[in-house]
Order: sequence, then structure tokens, then C-alpha cells
Amino acid sequence: MKIKRHFFILLFFMIYSAVLFGQKNEFKFWNTLEYGMKINNKWKVDFSQHMRLKENLSAVDNYITQFNVAFNPWKRWKLSTQIRYYRDNDNEGINQGFDNLFRYRIGIEKQFKINPGIFNIRLAYQDRLSLDRSRFSNSQDWLVYGKRTKKVIRLKSSFEWKIKNWSYDPIFSFEYLPETRPNVKTFSFYSTRYGLGTNIKVSKTHRVSIRYFYEMSKYIKSEYFSSAHVISLKYMFRNVKKK
Repeated sequence: MKIKRHFFILLFFMIYSAVLFGQKNEFKFWNTLEYGMKINNKWKVDFSQHMRLKENLSAVDNYITQFNVAFNPWKRWKLSTQIRYYRDNDNEGINQGFDNLFRYRIGIEKQFKINPGIFNIRLAYQDRLSLDRSRFSNSQDWLVYGKRTKKVIRLKSSFEWKIKNWSYDPIFSFEYLPETRPNVKTFSFYSTRYGLGTNIKVSKTHRVSIRYFYEMSKYIKSEYFSSAHVISLKYMFRNVKKK
């Protein structure tokens, strides 16, 4: 099928571009191992462990332990709460080393069936803060001052294109993330993410998610700008109750 070939060519081109232009636009790699457990038809919990690399795979970015609870009050609606603990590698500035960070996120999602696929939109709020130290950093992240904290609004839309007789349905996504920093009352920074990926079913309970996205970040009212190519690989396994 031509559609298969075109999709894989596009995905390969994006991954190849990430490697090729890694010197100009930072190349990052995220990998995740996730275990999901369905409590009943409305409640589900997920546990996951993450490791992320940065600076063109030359340094660890962070280690993350995550717990997520999802509740489906109505058909195609989802409410979720997520808690994360970070070991974040700060290798720039005056005080370098691993920081201990905590983040919580609350969100709401709505799914729509739109031929030939499924459209999903999510709105979430998150707050991340330092657990063990306050400091000033002279790195590129120059707005970090005092107690490290980050409040972010996340608006994400995605479309999963359902292709007949094919298991690798492409998922296109866009996310907008405005945030505030300490001592700044209005949004002072924002990021955008443009993504493409797919899910591969390994078995009834095991699945692999492959995703590429291009991220651009900018401080408002300043010349600071950064961008990165990110490859994400996630292995998921579920606890499915026997009927």
C-alpha cells in the first residue's frame, strides 16, 4: 500500500533530520517503561520510569518516576492527575549536579470520532518545583532565580489516522505550552511541539510507542530562542483482567 510507504518515508526523514541537524538543533532521546492497570471501566492507573538524554545524547537530562490516575466520567471524556519525581541533571551554571524536583499535573481530555480517524484535545495545568535547593543560575535559563518553580498551561491536540488493514496508524500532534517563572506574574516563556508517531501492538497486553517531535522554545520580550529534535520510545504493558 502506498500510504504505508509514504508514512514510513516521512517518519524516517524526520528521524534522519534530527540526527543530521543535531549540531544546530539539540537532539534529545526519551525512553519510558510503563505499566498500566485497569481498576474498572472508569478508573485506570499507570506507573512509569523514564530516562532522558540531552546535548545530542552526550549527557543525561533527567530520571523520572511517574504515577498517573485517569477517570472516565462519561464516554470519550477523561480526567487525570499525574505526579512526578525528577532527578534533574543541571550541568550548567554556578551550582551543578542532580536536583530533586516534584511535579503535579491535572488535566481534562475530550475525544471526537472524525472520519477517517480520532481527534483528541487535552487541557492541563502543571506546577514543578525544587525540593532541595534555591539558587541563581547563570546558564541560558537565566530567568531561574530563587526557589526553582515552573507553572505551565498545556494545550495539546492530536489526530490518529485510522488506515484500513494496517496496524501502524500515524498520530499527528501539536502542543502549546505557555509558562510563568518566579517573580513574573504573566506568561514569560512558551514552547511549541509538532509531532508524528505511531503505536505498535506487540501482543494483547504489550505495545510500543514511537514518536518524533520538534520543539521550539522562546522567552517573550527577549531574543532567547532554542529548538530541539526529540525521539521518544515507550514500552507499555497492561494488566488485562481475564473474563
